[in-house]
Amino acid sequence: QAAKVVVAQDAVTGPVPLTPIQHWFFEQGMVAPQHWHQALLLELPPSVDLPAAERAIATLWHHHDALRLRFHQGEDAGESAGWQQFNADASVPPKVVSVDLANLSDAEQRLTVTEQGARLHAGLNLADGPALQAAYFTRGVNQPSWLLVSLHHLVVDAVSWQILQSDLRRLLSPSTQAVSSQPVSLPAKTTAFKAWADILVAQSEVRSPELSFWLDQLASPHLSLPQ
Repeated sequence: QAAKVVVAQDAVTGPVPLTPIQHWFFEQGMVAPQHWHQALLLELPPSVDLPAAERAIATLWHHHDALRLRFHQGEDAGESAGWQQFNADASVPPKVVSVDLANLSDAEQRLTVTEQGARLHAGLNLADGPALQAAYFTRGVNQPSWLLVSLHHLVVDAVSWQILQSDLRRLLSPSTQAVSSQPVSLPAKTTAFKAWADILVAQSEVRSPELSFWLDQLASPHLSLPQ
């Protein structure tokens, strides 16, 4: 009986509060905070060429606002050292790097993919983005191409990967490529990451009177379990 949630389908832009786990990330004071990624290597159908891969990445970029998050460090030296995030607009999707592996052995191909992924990770600037990076690998005649999709852990986790994989399967399927002249659409956008972050901030304020109770639970003596 809950009311239907109506979500605007436009790209979300502007400031976004850090979520608790993002606060935790910046509190660690990592030496290279830009170099903490999750990546996926996809074997592509024969019909998917570089332009098709670029269209798919651009569609993801526009559809999923969190992929366009940028991070910068302000002067406020608070718990997260003044880090803030904001949603960039969707006007300039990330460029897909193209790499030819045709003249390499299988072992050399895999090594090159690993090296290319490391370069993508190391070259990311959290302030300038993009947190989404991709590389397209051609492997010679009668060999399926590969698409490496790399995302900073600030904008992806194991659950959201499942959503992205489902979208990529839809965007890169042979049936989709057969009618590539038609725009490919994804299911309607659901609640934006910014809305979720705003809800967490609001709930933390509403529930602040509960803090002492939960801290007391943590301070209780631990029970010794028999071995």
